[in-house]
Amino acid sequence: MIPRLFDSVGSRLLALVAAEVVSACLLLGLGVHGVARVMEALDYTYRFVVPPLEGLAEALHDAGQLGASSGRTDPALDARVVRVRDFLERYREEWLLEGNPEADAVRAEAYLQRTGKGHLIVRERRALERAIVAVQALEASRAAGLEGDDPERAAASLTGALEELVAVHADFVRLAGGRTAERSLRTQRVLVVAGAAGIVAAALLGLFVRAGIAPRLRRLTRSVRHFRERGEHEPVQDEGRDEVAVLANALDAGLASIVARDDERRRFLAVAAHELRTPLTSIRGFTEAALRHPERAALRERALQVVQQQSLRLSRLVEELFLLTRVERGDVRFQPAPLDLGALARRVGAEVSAGRTRDGLLVEAAEEVHVLGDARLLEQGLWSLFSHAAALSADGAPLRVVVEDGAAHARVTVHLRPAVACAHDDVAQLTSPLAGLQYEGPGRVHVGLGLHLCREVARVHGGALRVSRSEAGDLVLSLEVPA
Repeated sequence: MIPRLFDSVGSRLLALVAAEVVSACLLLGLGVHGVARVMEALDYTYRFVVPPLEGLAEALHDAGQLGASSGRTDPALDARVVRVRDFLERYREEWLLEGNPEADAVRAEAYLQRTGKGHLIVRERRALERAIVAVQALEASRAAGLEGDDPERAAASLTGALEELVAVHADFVRLAGGRTAERSLRTQRVLVVAGAAGIVAAALLGLFVRAGIAPRLRRLTRSVRHFRERGEHEPVQDEGRDEVAVLANALDAGLASIVARDDERRRFLAVAAHELRTPLTSIRGFTEAALRHPERAALRERALQVVQQQSLRLSRLVEELFLLTRVERGDVRFQPAPLDLGALARRVGAEVSAGRTRDGLLVEAAEEVHVLGDARLLEQGLWSLFSHAAALSADGAPLRVVVEDGAAHARVTVHLRPAVACAHDDVAQLTSPLAGLQYEGPGRVHVGLGLHLCREVARVHGGALRVSRSEAGDLVLSLEVPA
């Protein structure tokens, strides 16, 4: 399941972004939690430590005044006693740590117990109880109008209890500060560790993504550069299943197709040059022979016949090249009209037979085989079919052409015995675009432009060109057009 999550570049980049987002969220969550813990410690300080210290300072001042004037009857002193008493009652209700139900107080008490400072809680309670007892004794003495040692002892006891509370609160302040610093340091450490872990995870995932993409893109770029500079295709052969593999395989297929197409064009040009050179060589040779021997009438007559035949062949080759170019562009003009396919096959057969040194083409056709077609295209298609059949046939082997008028299609079939070197099962490839035929026969090399034009002529007419073999091993070429 996990490997499938990284089958695409998008999923890898998404995983990298997800890792960054998770790291950021983790850091944010830890930071918020750490700040909350620090604020919790500070909240306890501001609620349970700082306010009592302010009240304790005033209460100490009042206790000092009471100790200095314990023997006098003064309403202002009585007010000081009441103020100290009210402060102590408030302290007991709001700020006394022991038994306080407030959440901050409960957490602070647990912290003191956990750190071995629980005795401060006891000291605070005892100091508060002593201060309350001293205030009560001081109130009773002033109410009774007592003078002497009793009021002084009560005031001194109150002062001592309040000083004890101040000392306890000083310890509380130190502990709260240490607790805040401890939580801040712990938060910093957690954030540093989490941040480092996030950075390492993102870096590792980034390296994983880079290792899965960068080398393949470099191979892809190198292949494109190699093709651009040298015209040679260096296959990438990416076996992955992601977008880079799709791109690499598509590029491989495209560049291989371009290279194959260029090779086909080069072979086609070579074959076309050879085909054009053959009649030109014959024309030039016989022309030079006739010019060198003007007195020989028979040679001159033969030279004129060869020049005529080869000129006609050259014209057919040029027309075939022209039509092949228009087929490549998809610009074949189709001008149908009624015609006799049998008569057309006989005329083209006679033309091809005139160029053969041995047996000609034997065309067997009914009286009339009427079809609706383009005479110019069908004539060129038949010439391509017959001339290539002649090139494929072994020397001296009969070349029989049968023109049949069927119910749905008229068919021109050529039966031939192919040369031994050409007797293979890939003859059908001659109908592919830019295909060329070149093979060694007895004493010569045969070259042709293929049957692609013949097939396209059949296709334009709504028919087909079929290449097959008979049970006897003969090659059968059939041109079918609708009747």
